[in-house]
Amino acid sequence: MPLARDLWLATYLLLGLKLTQDFVGQLLQGVRQMRESSTYQAILQEGRNEGREEEARALLLRLGRERFGEADARTLKRVESARSIEELERLADRLVKADSWSELLSQ
Repeated sequence: MPLARDLWLATYLLLGLKLTQDFVGQLLQGVRQMRESSTYQAILQEGRNEGREEEARALLLRLGRERFGEADARTLKRVESARSIEELERLADRLVKADSWSELLSQ
């Protein structure tokens, strides 16, 4: 995570232009402690889940396009309406056995 590290360094340096080192240390310590909170961790997990769903959806569409051709609007809507990683994984598992988009999405 080099970007996150770079952002922390930039934040630290920029705060140091206007604030005392002690105050910056206290301020950033509070941020580090916040990262350990259960609420913050839940927010991160939700973001990870959304990211996994997005990636699974994109992969399903890409592999389906290779296998069945371009997806029509109805197919795209159906894939976009999948709201859980489990549902998308089930579709991906069936992708290798299905012969068309409609067969894949019919179950």
